[in-house]
Parts: sequence; C-alpha cells; structure tokens
Amino acid sequence: MAPSAAQARHTLPLGWPGLRETRTTDALAPGVTYTKIVRGRLSKRDGWTADVAVVADRFAARDLVRRLRDAGFDAERNTLERPPDDHARGPLGHLVRSGLFATRAEADQRVAALRAAMLPARGAVFTAEDGEPTSGPWVVHVLSIDPAAYAGRIAPTLANDAVADRETLSSLSARKGALAGINGGYFVIGENDGTPGDLAGSSILDGRLISEAVDGRTNLVLESGGPSITALSDVQSVTASDGAGRGCGGAA
Repeated sequence: MAPSAAQARHTLPLGWPGLRETRTTDALAPGVTYTKIVRGRLSKRDGWTADVAVVADRFAARDLVRRLRDAGFDAERNTLERPPDDHARGPLGHLVRSGLFATRAEADQRVAALRAAMLPARGAVFTAEDGEPTSGPWVVHVLSIDPAAYAGRIAPTLANDAVADRETLSSLSARKGALAGINGGYFVIGENDGTPGDLAGSSILDGRLISEAVDGRTNLVLESGGPSITALSDVQSVTASDGAGRGCGGAA
C-alpha cells in the first residue's frame, strides 16, 4: 500500500518516489524512542556477494580474477572511480568480487570457501549499498533522545575502550550499562585492509584525536550550531626525546 499524501511528505529521499515505505516506532523509556524505517524492494540486479579485495593496480586485479577462476570460483573486476571533486589522476582502485546470492548466508559460505582455498576475502556485502541506482531495500534505524531529559548521559565510546579490535554494539551497550546505542561510523573489518576496528576517517572524542582524516572521506560534524557533513583534514606532528620531529597530514 502506498503512503498517504501526508506520509509521503516525510518519506526518505531514497530511490524513486512511490516506493513502499513502512515505519514502526517503539518507546524504550520516557524521552527515548526507536524507529525502524524500511523502504523499497530488492531489485533483480542486486544481492549478496563475496568482497574479495580492492587492488590499486589494474593488472594485479586482472591477475587476481584469473587466480579465482582457475580455482573454480566466478569473479569479476569493477573500476572504482574517484569522486568529481577529486582531481587526482587515475581510478581509486579496482574491486574484485565473487558470486551473487539471494542471502547473506550463501555469500558467507563463498567467503569461507575462498579463505579455505588460501584466496583473499574481505567479507560478504550487499550490492544495493554500492551507491548505484537501486530500488533498495533500505533499512534505517533512528534513535531519538530528548536531550533535556538525558543531559550529561549521552556520550560516545570506543569498542573495547581502544582503537584496535572490534566489539558488537550489544556487547558495548551491556558493558557500559546503556539503555540504547547506535553505531557511529565506519571501521576496518578485515586484516588485509589494516587494523580491524580502526576508524575510517576523522574521529575526535573528548578533545582527543582518535583517528586521522582519510583522503576523500566525508565526516559527520556535531557542533553547537547543528550537525553538518563535510570533508576534513588534519596535521599531526611527533617530537622525539632528542628533539627530532616529523609532521604529517591527512588530506580531505
């Protein structure tokens, strides 16, 4: 059933107008509500796939595709183009994937099979999240909190209270005794991409720089004047005990 005219004015700006959208809201406590929004439907072109690797060199990506096919796995290579405001030469890299499945469980099985064959595999991903035109579905979780009722009780925290390693949101919330929680950003998942748990982009907690800027990645900035989304850069320096120093920056 399509939403009414009143509901349509407040629908999410995702996909084309007229997509089915449903919302359910639960009151968790006075001043705290959780809303789940489901919009759109799965298209025939989308599904779950095994994310194998992001390779900088085109020829290395082709070689990886050949290795997967020689091992009996289907594989494809896609070029990752730079955003319009990035004037560097060449693509960002080349994405190698294997398979297209109806469920995540099937994609997880492909990931496990790749790793068992001593081939790289980053994990299962949903292709509708690639940013290409799609009909969804999108699932958006909204946690609404009355700031007056919970002044001084809303705070960010790190998984395991450290940058390295990951922790589930349910575990983190239980450890902190939180009424509710929500993931605040992106982070490294596989060891091939860096340190698992390392935040992908700028993060500042209690005035301390936890994670540096990443070239081309936008950031959510929470200020007294209101939230905004923008690219950030940072400059860092290190001074040794003998006075030697070195500076470096993370470009926006």
